[in-house]
Amino acid sequence: DITANVGILNAGRATFLQPGTSFPNWANNGTATGLVIGFNDQTQRGSLLGLNAGVVQTSINSDGTLTAINAIITGTLTATTGTIGGWTIAAAELSQGNVKLQSTAERLLLGAATAPLTGIGIFMGLDTPDYEFRIGDPASKYIHWDGSTLTVKGAVHETFAAGSEIGIMGW
Repeated sequence: DITANVGILNAGRATFLQPGTSFPNWANNGTATGLVIGFNDQTQRGSLLGLNAGVVQTSINSDGTLTAINAIITGTLTATTGTIGGWTIAAAELSQGNVKLQSTAERLLLGAATAPLTGIGIFMGLDTPDYEFRIGDPASKYIHWDGSTLTVKGAVHETFAAGSEIGIMGW
């Protein structure tokens, strides 16, 4: 059963609109609210449009493209390309500028860092078989934890509270 207050069914389109919407100019009068299931003769593609006050709020095209002003999606959402919140989505990486979060490699990279001792920036993550951390320029000044040894290259400035001590092995 189909019940509609205002609607048209024809060979290329089914249109169901809120009462008060005039035909045939529903798309141009800025007041249409409803649903249009259509077929475009020029592109030979179908579409589903949700309208509110003449503005398309939701559309699903025949190629699977979903566009929505507001969407609540529950369940599993899978994407291996695209963008979200300014971040670029790749199969195993989210990135924006010089920030990369790599899921499969288990790494966070900032700046030009690409490996524990490659590129100026911050490397944090798995470098098989252990996890490492490095900040700075590996060609000059940096702090590097290789999973067992902490290396500091560059000047170290210390400030201690009264009564505190520091011990350095072998000194």
